Amino acid sequence: MAIQHHKRLSMDLLLPTGFGLERLKSDRNARSSVETELEPFAQPRSQPRPRKGAASPDLLDAAEQQRQVLQGLRIDGQSVRLTLTATGLEWARAASSAAAAVEAVPFSEMLSAECCDEPPGLLTCLRARTHQLQVLTFRRAAGRPCEWFPRKLLIEAVDEETVQDLCAAISRGIEGASAGRPRSLLVLLNPNSGHRQGRCVWCRLAAPVFAAAGIKARVWETRRPGHACELVAGLTAQQLQGVDGIVCVGGDGVFHEALNGLMAARGAAAAAGDAELAALLGALRLAHIPAGSTDAVACTLHGTRRAFTAALHVALGDSTPLDVLRVDTPQGAKFASCIAAYGFLADVTSEAEQWRWMGPMRYDIVGAAKLAVSRAYPARIRYLEGEVARTLSKHSHTVCTSDCRIQGEFCSIMLIVMPCRSDKTRSGMARFGHLADGRLKLVLVRKCSPLQYLRFLHGMSRRGCSPGQLPYVTVLDAVAVEVTPLGSSSSGGDGGGGSTGRPVSCWNLDGELVAGPGIQAEVHPGLVRVFSRGVEQA
Repeated sequence: MAIQHHKRLSMDLLLPTGFGLERLKSDRNARSSVETELEPFAQPRSQPRPRKGAASPDLLDAAEQQRQVLQGLRIDGQSVRLTLTATGLEWARAASSAAAAVEAVPFSEMLSAECCDEPPGLLTCLRARTHQLQVLTFRRAAGRPCEWFPRKLLIEAVDEETVQDLCAAISRGIEGASAGRPRSLLVLLNPNSGHRQGRCVWCRLAAPVFAAAGIKARVWETRRPGHACELVAGLTAQQLQGVDGIVCVGGDGVFHEALNGLMAARGAAAAAGDAELAALLGALRLAHIPAGSTDAVACTLHGTRRAFTAALHVALGDSTPLDVLRVDTPQGAKFASCIAAYGFLADVTSEAEQWRWMGPMRYDIVGAAKLAVSRAYPARIRYLEGEVARTLSKHSHTVCTSDCRIQGEFCSIMLIVMPCRSDKTRSGMARFGHLADGRLKLVLVRKCSPLQYLRFLHGMSRRGCSPGQLPYVTVLDAVAVEVTPLGSSSSGGDGGGGSTGRPVSCWNLDGELVAGPGIQAEVHPGLVRVFSRGVEQA
């Protein structure tokens, strides 16, 4: 069967008619670290002071017309010269020279601002009483700008009116920069993910961020495998009124299920001609707050597994398109956002399922056992490259045509959609992959010794997969791929047919195991949007 690639797939072709998808760690050290991380977002000791009236028009207009410099203020206990601009706040130490380093926080990176009373203390009676303003924002780790930590700017002044006018001006600036920020979210929580930390991560890390941003969250806990897919696929137009996105708290599996549920719901709405439901589903953004064993989705979207960072990307309304891989199997269509793997990775995932109580360590133990066997699987691969043809030095022909074909025995076949970063692959399995370029990386590891495959794994963990690294590894850019295993369950084909007695593996789609003699897969560019801005570089 020839592979057909459609750059713009209509929603009525996205799924067949009638298609339905089947499918803490709570020790004291973990709790202490979580509490310490969110300490700046804790509620003030006293209740916020209500505003006494509208802010001064001069101060509110200053940010729009010119830079307004305010004197006599303290930020985090230090006297500063504060400048209110059209885009945010800038300040430098009051005693410093004019060339001193200037700190700045834009309105787009602030969650909220509120006036509050100075907490009582022993020295309060010995000095003039100050009035305080709290601005909730974040700071970036030194050398790792993609890792965010909570920060609370405490602005103090003796004059109460100055503080209230500044609070009103900052609040208006935040409101002006909040286009695209969510107001209501549906949260899918998997309490059993990873070390059973899902509920703890939500309550202690994500929920306080959403509360500070004024976001309403409706939480649904998943109870069994495939439950998240069922919940999303069954959403109605009434349930989606006012909902801006779906947040998945757990491992990669809950995000994978939500994605498949969303695709099923879109297909059903298109087939039923329900324009209202189709529009609501099409406007939803997805998010992944990591609480699992690998968390490749969150790590790829944000460059870190920090749950606070992922939650803040949601609260700030970051948005970017994400490519989705549609995989057609004999059982029906499935969707993946990270990877579809056949061979070694699928074997490891399949075997590791019975050792989930071991946590992430199970992948290392099972992987070592599978590596010692180093099994290879016969298969035939056909693929379509992207719009720009490339020179293929690995094959007998020089330039790839529209019907490329490779056949042989492979230890691993991988279709990598996004970079797939994780703790084991910091640079990503596909280092030069992208979130939304409409292409995938087809990685073929031919039959090799255990030592050679270990060398491949080591290189992938350090610098990702790229062409020309190893003679027995082929890396190609493709938009559509057809894989036909030639083992015992295959029928027909150039390399053998019937029951040959040769081994066959299964498919690993973002952690979901799918059995089948073969698949056809195609990348659909930017099929969904996610709460992300990509990985920030130093």
